[in-house]
Amino acid sequence: MKKAVVLIGASAAFLVCGVLVLFAVLGELVRLPELAQPKFGYTGQWHRHYPFGWKEAYLPPASEVRKHHKAWEATTNDFSTRVYIARLGHAERQLNFRVSTNMTHNMPLGDYHYTIVDFDYVDPTNGIYHFNWSLRGKHDPGFLRFDGRERLYELTLDNTPEEYPPSLSIEAIEGIKPWEN
Repeated sequence: MKKAVVLIGASAAFLVCGVLVLFAVLGELVRLPELAQPKFGYTGQWHRHYPFGWKEAYLPPASEVRKHHKAWEATTNDFSTRVYIARLGHAERQLNFRVSTNMTHNMPLGDYHYTIVDFDYVDPTNGIYHFNWSLRGKHDPGFLRFDGRERLYELTLDNTPEEYPPSLSIEAIEGIKPWEN
């Protein structure tokens, strides 16, 4: 009887180990590759593709973003993406630049690194905005540091509670090939 219990226990342990190895191998086979490092110099269509279409508007003053977005939602298709366009630049306006690289734990499909960047932008006439960006993989965030040149940015309002400054995600940057998350 003891031999049967030991045999069943050993078989169960062997089966569990086999399943774990199988998941690890399958995870490596279906693993998504890390995305390319974003860099300037792209001369093609820099706007992101939105499957259900998009509507553009210029970024309103920070204190009016939420009110503008609510009014905008009422007049547009529920499925289309609402994108703000803003011309941003000037290093002295970019504050609290923070970078982190995190890892997800998506077993059995594998773990993925994500690079996340957050910073505040102080516009002298429109107020303070909080911007964030994330992309799968380990990336050098230097392209997000502002210099003397202004560029167009596509931004979407984050689903955060009514807060100031408003939080917006960077979806595309003029001169950089669009990325897919």
